[in-house]
Amino acid sequence: MIEADKQVLNSYEACTERLIKLHDQLDHTELAGSKILALLSRLKDGDTEAYTQIKELLLNDPNELKKLLLSAKKADSKNPQSHIYREITLTLIDIDPSFGDKIRAFEDKYSSNKSLETSYLLSLSGSNIERV
Repeated sequence: MIEADKQVLNSYEACTERLIKLHDQLDHTELAGSKILALLSRLKDGDTEAYTQIKELLLNDPNELKKLLLSAKKADSKNPQSHIYREITLTLIDIDPSFGDKIRAFEDKYSSNKSLETSYLLSLSGSNIERV
């Protein structure tokens, strides 16, 4: 049981570090005035409670998640080698696997070039099947 607690703590610390690193790389103009930017700033300043608040906010407020993902895409469009969008989505899924469905829904709605994985998952769901 103690080993499992250590793994959770290590995962929490790793995700916190990744979020702090991503905070500096995101396009802040896209996030101006958003709750997520304020929480990421608090996390960067050492406020550990902000981590849980970030998770809850993004799971429960699709608009804040959309702002964060659009900000990451915008940052990537300025610097294609950065892969910020990929990093933020992987970090969110590590924080809570249920982010996977929310990210796929975002990509379906906002992305002109869906990832291969998303396209594959959509093909399995039958979403792309034409009705005759």
